Order: sequence, then C-alpha cells, then structure tokens
Amino acid sequence: IEGNLCAAIGNSCLCDEVVERMGKTEGLMVGIINILEQGSDWAQGHAGRALGNLSYIPENTKYLIQVDSRNVGVRSIAAIMQSDTGSKKSKLTAVHALANLSRSNNICMSFNRVPGIHQTLQKLAADGVQRDYIDRAVANLSQARLGTRTWRQPQKM
Repeated sequence: IEGNLCAAIGNSCLCDEVVERMGKTEGLMVGIINILEQGSDWAQGHAGRALGNLSYIPENTKYLIQVDSRNVGVRSIAAIMQSDTGSKKSKLTAVHALANLSRSNNICMSFNRVPGIHQTLQKLAADGVQRDYIDRAVANLSQARLGTRTWRQPQKM
C-alpha cells in the first residue's frame, strides 16, 4: 500500500500545480520520509521518486529541511544508494531524489557528511545508473563543498 501511495504521489507530481499543493499538505513529506526509513525496498524506491519530484519546487525543499531536522531523508536516500541488495530502480530513484534535493546548500552539506557518498555515486555511474542524474548530483555536492554554487534546473522523473 505504501509503495502504491508513493508511486501515485510521484506520478501526480509531474504536474506543477499538484507539486505546489502537495508540498503544502501537512504530514505528507513526513510520511514519505518514514517510508524511506522503514518501508520495503520497492516502497523506498517510490518514496525516493516522490520526494525527488516534490523537491522540484524550492519552497518544498525548504519545507523539507524544516520538517526533517534529523536528516532522516538524507540518511535513508544515501542508504538506498549504498545498499548491496537494493534494486537498480530504487538506486536510480534515490539518485534522482539526491539530484533534486541537492539544490539546497543545507541538504548538500548533509549529504557531504555521509561517509563514502562520492564513491557510491562513482560506483553507481560505473554500474550504469542514469549518468545525467549522477553528474548533476556530483556537481551540486562538489560545488556546495567548495563554495562555488550555481543554480541547476531540477527535473521530474
């Protein structure tokens, strides 16, 4: 059920008007973060996609930072990418979420504190996970770490 719900949210967020409304829905992002942390592999993949699509709008990313002060979402997305048993699809959705979330300096700094995140992204690129998402995420993370940020257009998946 939770996977289907996150899939529906991710699909609904392909429409800009829906993204704005859903981002303002109380408890939605917290619920998605809980699924990222405790859901099945399949549900976590859809939760990553939903969170990535919700983060298409900067206001939603700012709200996420407020409601996820313990960085559970960041740790969960990193864990999906670093998992040896996770599916390639789940890893792709996690990279997509990272690429959209990494537009925020605060979230970039949280991801940069995850041990081995850059090596994980390199390994995923070598394993054939969609390269443009990885390149966007690496560029955002590196620029945040070096203090040379430029704005990058988010994408929907």
